[in-house]
Amino acid sequence: MSVLKNKRRTSKIEYEKNFLGFYEYMMNLIDHMPKRWSKPLGAPMKEALNRMYDDVLLVSEMYIEQEQNKKRYLQCRKVVEELTAFQELVCLYWNLSDGRNGIKWADADRRRYMSIYLNKEIYLMAGLMIKLDHQKKFGAIEVSYLKPFQKKDIDGVVFLQKLYELNELVYTKSIRIPLAIRDEEVTLACRYIRNAFYSAYTANSTIPSTKREYERRRKLFGEAISDMYRLNRPMTKLFMVHMFSNEDMETITDLVTESTKLLQAVQNTDKELYSGLP
Repeated sequence: MSVLKNKRRTSKIEYEKNFLGFYEYMMNLIDHMPKRWSKPLGAPMKEALNRMYDDVLLVSEMYIEQEQNKKRYLQCRKVVEELTAFQELVCLYWNLSDGRNGIKWADADRRRYMSIYLNKEIYLMAGLMIKLDHQKKFGAIEVSYLKPFQKKDIDGVVFLQKLYELNELVYTKSIRIPLAIRDEEVTLACRYIRNAFYSAYTANSTIPSTKREYERRRKLFGEAISDMYRLNRPMTKLFMVHMFSNEDMETITDLVTESTKLLQAVQNTDKELYSGLP
């Protein structure tokens, strides 16, 4: 593990123990990835895990006296936001672990196991935030839990199918681009595509029954659409320097166009169905 040895210790605090288990489990998966995936997928996952490890320990190191409660609350909030962001990388790992890409297949049990670890950590941190009681001053945070899925679970949702295909195509093609010319545009393209799938998947996971749930779903679909539009700049530059074949370019363009139209159609339908909710 890349975390310094002197930072590791046996903990009696539940959120520390849970995160350490999650950290070790994920690091083991990352260390067994094929070398070609170490930079585009393994590196950002390791970076995020190490950052969260330090931040979780910092929550414990802060004193519980009243004057430290505010800082501790904000530190907990930071960890929850990092855990929520990490869900995107977990979804990407699942999307790419279909056996064709050389990444070990994440079956239903493995996905459920990863989700339990991650969701429990979010739950424990959110619970500590409630205990510290600074929601009124700093505002409540929107807590999002990861729902495990497999390819068959999204096959009936056309826009998720398109985004799934887009994720796999761009990531698998990008690892073939020589490291010397892999630049910011490849990183941006992969990030926007990853974000779009996660936002759309999360939005689709809940059928709104309240105005608040509808607004959250609308916001997530809006973020996915925005990422599709943002994708235009890096992909245009990559097409211009022939980083993808003509066939791949056509497929990517079609997937982006179709995904965007489908997401916009869902937003319009949602407005008719849910905008009047109490």
